[in-house]
Amino acid sequence: MLLEAELMDLSVVEADSRQLNKDDCFFNCTYGSPLSESVLVKGQFEKGCFGISTSSCISVNGTGAFAPNIVDVDLAVDGDRDGDIDFDNDEDKKYLFWVNNDRDSLIRNSLEERTLGDVEWIEDDEQGASDADDDFIGRSAREGESSCRRDLEDFSRLHIQKIPSYLLDDNDVSFYLQFKNITFIGENLPEINIFKAVDDSLRYLEFATEGDSQILESKIATVSTEEIELEKNYLSSTETTCFIFEGKEDGKGYLTLIVKRNDVSICEKSINIELRDIKTFYRHWKVGGTGDEIPEVADEQNASNYEYQPEEDKFVLYIHGWNMSGQWVKEVWTETMFKRLWW
Repeated sequence: MLLEAELMDLSVVEADSRQLNKDDCFFNCTYGSPLSESVLVKGQFEKGCFGISTSSCISVNGTGAFAPNIVDVDLAVDGDRDGDIDFDNDEDKKYLFWVNNDRDSLIRNSLEERTLGDVEWIEDDEQGASDADDDFIGRSAREGESSCRRDLEDFSRLHIQKIPSYLLDDNDVSFYLQFKNITFIGENLPEINIFKAVDDSLRYLEFATEGDSQILESKIATVSTEEIELEKNYLSSTETTCFIFEGKEDGKGYLTLIVKRNDVSICEKSINIELRDIKTFYRHWKVGGTGDEIPEVADEQNASNYEYQPEEDKFVLYIHGWNMSGQWVKEVWTETMFKRLWW
């Protein structure tokens, strides 16, 4: 279906096999102005966007009417966690994830150095500022390095589908990311850090080679409730644009890809992202006892925080080892176990 524009009269004509969907945005190429909301395609099409020059449009039967250019943009995540990201799957339009508020670091193993006489570098949690507060993936204490592969457990994937070339080639068109229609969690608004992905898969988590390549990437941008421009050099007209992201602040909202022409929005596509503290994903009990006494289960430690609702009412019970020095160590080990089971 194509839209025919004749002076001030807008009507629907049969002219092409391209089927417009009710969620499509399009350019009114003839007049460069918004199409009336009363204009419908098969009684469904209610969106109007702003136009570009007629030179990039198709004349319909020599009548002077022009076909609309579809602003065919979209973004998606692996919402159903099946390993694939499908732009046509509603489950991949929403995502629950945790905030990257731990500190994964490549550090010297002082115990190995002390007992074996040689230095071994290990990846572990440290106390201190969270990983999401800088431009790198994890931290490294080794000279000349800034990242740590262990931190990749706190990253997930974000894809943007191929962008039509006429949008990328138009100097008046720009792209932005922003969280809209937000919901506070506590006092925070949702924020994520995005990084270029080395490929479109989960190989950054599964294989050392891809992981080592991925941690060389630095942060592209922090996306919050303020618009931030996404440079065109990160986008492609021939293949899916692949990012990975980490949660910076907890909150809930619609991560929105905005296309603008001459600073006017011509299309917006969104996915629903909810970011929470990792401690809301698991339940924590403390068991105590001495000698031959039967251990008693104490009060649940984080009952007021737990909010994660799995699809099935099943539990994996993780019991930490005896050689854990302090509550913080027990918690971060538990959280890492949960994260790796998630993947």
